[in-house]
Amino acid sequence: YHVFSWGFGRKSITALTYRAGEQPVLAGDGGWFWHPGEQAIRGFLFAEGMGIDVFEYTSRWDGATLVSDLVTYGTEGSEGHYEERWEFIGPDTYEWSLWARTGAGLEQAMSGTFQRKH
Repeated sequence: YHVFSWGFGRKSITALTYRAGEQPVLAGDGGWFWHPGEQAIRGFLFAEGMGIDVFEYTSRWDGATLVSDLVTYGTEGSEGHYEERWEFIGPDTYEWSLWARTGAGLEQAMSGTFQRKH
């Protein structure tokens, strides 16, 4: 699950990612911000225990869907290329999907539904 909060001056959004369980474990720490020079939403996430250490995002809105070009880096420098989608289907719910970029195009790698807890 994720915990989001505003960053300094409400100029960024910070995110903590946890692995759920009896005792939640912090698995990632990152955030997003509007990059005025690139005219794009840029983001990053540093992770532990996922097999990927760094996630770099370049994101844009397509209607109610946040679409991100995602480049990942493993400990040894291995690189992955993906598209990530967060489709907001209500004020408290979004459908998440991850698509691997392959020679044949996009192939769905994972998906799930996230719901806000109050």
